[in-house]
Amino acid sequence: MSDATRPFSTFVRDHRPLSGYLEQKAGQIDRAIRDLRTTEELEEFARDRLPTMVTEARTAPPRLGGGRSARVDPREFVRRRDGSHASVARHWAAFEIEGDAEALTYWPDAHPTLPTSDEEPSPTAALTLDNFADAWQIGYPSETGLPMLYTSLYLTVDEEAARVDARGMITDRRSRVTPIVEAIATQANEFNDALDARIRERLDGMRDEFRNREEITASLDFPYEWLAEPLALDVNAASAGGEDVGTSADVAPGAPNEDEDPDVAPAETTSTAGLTMSIASRLAERTFEQVQQIIRIWANSVERYPRSFAGLNEDQISDLLAATLNATTPGANREVYSHSGKSDIFVRADVLSEGRGPEKILIIESKWATSKTVVQTALDPQLFGYLTAKDTAAILLVLIGQHDFEKKRGQVLEQLQEVEGFEQAGDSAVSEWPILRFAREGRTVRICVAPVHLDRTNGAEDARARGGE
Repeated sequence: MSDATRPFSTFVRDHRPLSGYLEQKAGQIDRAIRDLRTTEELEEFARDRLPTMVTEARTAPPRLGGGRSARVDPREFVRRRDGSHASVARHWAAFEIEGDAEALTYWPDAHPTLPTSDEEPSPTAALTLDNFADAWQIGYPSETGLPMLYTSLYLTVDEEAARVDARGMITDRRSRVTPIVEAIATQANEFNDALDARIRERLDGMRDEFRNREEITASLDFPYEWLAEPLALDVNAASAGGEDVGTSADVAPGAPNEDEDPDVAPAETTSTAGLTMSIASRLAERTFEQVQQIIRIWANSVERYPRSFAGLNEDQISDLLAATLNATTPGANREVYSHSGKSDIFVRADVLSEGRGPEKILIIESKWATSKTVVQTALDPQLFGYLTAKDTAAILLVLIGQHDFEKKRGQVLEQLQEVEGFEQAGDSAVSEWPILRFAREGRTVRICVAPVHLDRTNGAEDARARGGE
């Protein structure tokens, strides 16, 4: 038996606390609870799987029972601590173990000063060969298969002839480890008593969390009058702005060009050339306003339950918002709103209209306002980097976890207005969600700034620890 599993040894005391063993058993239940996702899953788990897992996690307090002689090994020469050798026979004794035998290979946390079995002075120090360093082992005899605690004495011929008190020496050894066994049993009982309360607390907490989350989900089932009109492109925007619109022209062979010299023969042509030009796309102004209003309704819902959402990271917030936007888009038989990257939601023109290009005409970026740098880089370069179309609508969803929302909201707006290219602020379709205008690469970019308050300071720490940012 190795030092790591030899009961009552100094190594066990210094490196194998009993709490680690007990927590490992309880951890299987904790992990199973953590994997649950809905109230229905939780109730099914509590009914069908939990009772068996609790039974397996409980630790039967160990106790030493009766003892008996086990066997005698043939005489052999064994090296002594001083380097000499002695001819000895090894006499074994065994004690019954009731309860969890493996727990005896750990040390009770509350008793770091109890003497170990391999400390001197040893109860068998008077023997010619004192094996106190490996006094105890756990074994499983083949005739019963039940765990037994074994100890042994090395006796010379003279010691056997002198009828040394082998029973008394082994009894002394047992007396030395009895306080350790009792302390292990006490800690096991305390663990068992606390296990039910611990599981009940975890289940109640998860049950409340799921109910809160499911209430949010139910609250996002908007009435019909909230449903926006189908997303639309502004088909006249390109022409009105003097931009090129898509055309397809057939050029006849030999047709003269007004800019060409009439005395020079045109190049010989044998086929018709097709000229195709792209159609510039822009999200309709009414659609952009409706998207802002839907997000405001969504934000009102999540702000009522900050404990359920304050622990979510930006990616998880974007998942939830994208699902809500898709659910509130009439006639959307496919995912109009796509989610990619860490936190952006976008709509491409070719999703709304056949023949359009793949440019992103609506961008929604989610960002926790944890610092000035985070806020400003969310706009430039992150959000601006997405704006590749001639005219792209954009919403910056700023998640504010501080308790003083109004103060932080004002700071965020000031920080965004410090970004290079800022021109002016205007009203959006939602009160207190301004439109900031920026001059970027010869064009004006409009960003709707949407602050959402998810207080992380009042009771949200546990939720944040579970979800993580």
